[in-house]
Amino acid sequence: MTKLAVKLQGRIWFEHDGEYILGPGVVRLIRKVRELGSLKKAAERLNMPYRGAWGRIKKAENALGFPLLEGTSERQLGMKATAEAVELIEAYDILDRQCRAFLAEKSQDFPFLQADVAGEDDWHGQDDVPPETVNTAQPS
Repeated sequence: MTKLAVKLQGRIWFEHDGEYILGPGVVRLIRKVRELGSLKKAAERLNMPYRGAWGRIKKAENALGFPLLEGTSERQLGMKATAEAVELIEAYDILDRQCRAFLAEKSQDFPFLQADVAGEDDWHGQDDVPPETVNTAQPS
């Protein structure tokens, strides 16, 4: 029997009161700010409108109750991630790795499939998944 080659995918995001606040897109945005030192440059590099990037950061900050980005000591030099944002990203990365390991393990439960777990680079530049587009029905 020929096995169908598939990618097993899963994403992690956080919600508060049913509203999306943080997921792979916001995490990727914060990482780019850390790399480039500028929200504007990070948004450009991720092909995201600056206003949309700023809005996502502000929405997450308001829900979390702490800033994710702050101006550098010399404002003209740009922005940097706060210590809380760095800690949040590190915890997110650990959870993401654990989920991918779980998916890799569970992919063995499908002997008729040649399952490969999708990595972060496999999202093909897609933005965060709006929760309403994800089937969250529990298997019976």
